[in-house]
Amino acid sequence: MKAQHLIFMLVCFLIYTSALFGQNVPQNTGNASYRSDEDIVDSSMNKLNQQEPDILTFAEEMPEFPGGQEAMMAFLRKNIQYPPMARENGIEGRVVLQFVVNKDGNISDIEIVKKLGWGLEEEAIRIVKIMPGWKPAKQNGKPVMLRMIWPLVITFN
Repeated sequence: MKAQHLIFMLVCFLIYTSALFGQNVPQNTGNASYRSDEDIVDSSMNKLNQQEPDILTFAEEMPEFPGGQEAMMAFLRKNIQYPPMARENGIEGRVVLQFVVNKDGNISDIEIVKKLGWGLEEEAIRIVKIMPGWKPAKQNGKPVMLRMIWPLVITFN
């Protein structure tokens, strides 16, 4: 049973990272301040790991939305309010957030890692703030704080 759970968590981790890093990014944009998603996430995680050693970025048991992926998708479908400015301009895409799932499952330290504009970041933050408490991460059988990087794809539906 533990092996199946570990495999499931590894698959979830791979899905998150492939969604985050799986896109082709132009190598030379002509914009000196351009940074790829991977560069942004790497620098953010390096900085966080140096400053907050008690907050993990991976654990034996990763945090889980109550009820799992299907419940999270249902929650998102029910609660996302597409920003009117984004809808009027046909803007959809991925906002990347990072947040901490605390030992009690509550979410804190919500930050935007990759922006889209048009009010989509504000909506992504609002959604994370109203989420119910998650099942916390565990290391050696004990709840731990864990910083997650979470890509939220927002589309018209």
